[in-house]
Amino acid sequence: MAESGLSFLGLGVQPPMTSLGSMVGYSRSYISNAFWIMLFPSTIIVVTTLAISLIGDWMRDRFDPTYGGPHVNS
Repeated sequence: MAESGLSFLGLGVQPPMTSLGSMVGYSRSYISNAFWIMLFPSTIIVVTTLAISLIGDWMRDRFDPTYGGPHVNS
């Protein structure tokens, strides 16, 4: 996520290397003519972030013995 954000701002990896953030950044000028150029890398960023978050929540629920679950009152 950090790498995508930095590449979007132009501070990440430099050409000829590519990243999802730089793809989104370069596609801003084409958004009115070809929205799918921005749609696909943006979707991959969102799906990857969501998947990592869900896996992290599952690992906490599964492996943390002190975690009582979302319904335990303090």
